[in-house]
Amino acid sequence: MYRVSAYMTAITQSNGTHVKYLHLNWNDDAGAESLTKPFLVLDNSGAPPNAYGVSPDGTNVVNNFSLRAVVGTAISYSVSVDNNAAGGPYDL
Repeated sequence: MYRVSAYMTAITQSNGTHVKYLHLNWNDDAGAESLTKPFLVLDNSGAPPNAYGVSPDGTNVVNNFSLRAVVGTAISYSVSVDNNAAGGPYDL
């Protein structure tokens, strides 16, 4: 069992909506797995106190996820952006 914890925050506010998505991938006994929705969603137009990643529904701060991975296989992540633009820098 593994627990993945992540926190995503916008370093600078950008004009307009520029959404970034954090995705998780791993292998369990059934094969290759990934979350059906992003793990975290970050809107780079947010500024403090709203410059952090939230759940895909936009209402919760969910930054822990438990999974079972096959020994010797990778647990990986990727960050994608929406079609509006790359937006500003972020920390993960």
